[in-house]
Amino acid sequence: MKFTRLQKLLAVLFILSVFPAYHLIQRFIVPTVHDWWNAETIAALSAAYSEKEAGHQHASKREWDSAIASYTRAIELLPESLAKEGNSVKSNLADYYYFRGLAHQKNNNTNKALADLTDALRLKDGINQIILRGNLYNDIKEYDKAIADFTRAINRSQTFREAYAGRARAYTAKGDTEKAAADRNKAGKLLAAKLGVRFVQGTKAPAPSVEDQATLTLKGHSGRVTSVSVSPDGKRIVSGSSDDMLKVWDAQNGQEMLTLK
Repeated sequence: MKFTRLQKLLAVLFILSVFPAYHLIQRFIVPTVHDWWNAETIAALSAAYSEKEAGHQHASKREWDSAIASYTRAIELLPESLAKEGNSVKSNLADYYYFRGLAHQKNNNTNKALADLTDALRLKDGINQIILRGNLYNDIKEYDKAIADFTRAINRSQTFREAYAGRARAYTAKGDTEKAAADRNKAGKLLAAKLGVRFVQGTKAPAPSVEDQATLTLKGHSGRVTSVSVSPDGKRIVSGSSDDMLKVWDAQNGQEMLTLK
């Protein structure tokens, strides 16, 4: 196919007209839009952060309805459409859903808490969110879902006592005593390591001498005691039980110092 001189001239003029326009767009228009988008995102992040801080203030005073309202405004001020690779929109949104979920939990609204935690996990795979959702599933007796969440948390990190304790609770409810006992013992070991005490698994032990026999009876567990630890200085005792609780006792007077579920 042959082109006339006029056609060739028109083609050259067209290329010359398009080429500068392309560079004009790349040099001026794209950076302007990018700067505008960044400004919008920064403004949204700042406004949402302020509402999140207000929510924290209400939460510290146990004003759960007001806290929920503030976290809701934070979520609304930071639309997910602003999330781009390299910015913190998704991460911040996940935190705000998590905080609102905590407030809903404190406000005894389990369904809304579960919905918020699920949104938080959709945006960011946070281990605290996974464990809290697992505990909520335990509360509403959805034990398979609880086990799935706790297992997910344990696969992420084997250092979270709460994940093992929560899964032990679910296994106990399902009647799987062997798996429940294994998880309780793991939770006890992690707590003992945190408190700096020696962990002793099981209830069988050599009979103590007369001088070493206990002079205190510690009452508080509703199930069989499965493990006991004593701190090196002899001042604290940690006990684990089939009631899915770990208790810390004052070895001097037998007073219960702490209960962990």
